[in-house]
Amino acid sequence: MVRSLIPELLESRKWTQRQLADKAGISEQAVSHYVNDRRKRIPLDIAIPLADAFNVHPRELVEWADG
Repeated sequence: MVRSLIPELLESRKWTQRQLADKAGISEQAVSHYVNDRRKRIPLDIAIPLADAFNVHPRELVEWADG
């Protein structure tokens, strides 16, 4: 993983962090950690509800490095 794409996904949908937290069923604080890259790895139990909220595959939540 290189960086979180959650900020871009939020912006493209015009959602707030609170809206994403509500849609994903996770805390707004957790969303903030991933939006602001304070946590580099997104555990599967968080990635799946985030991806479901955005209607994307969990791999689309992050930018991946080649190699």
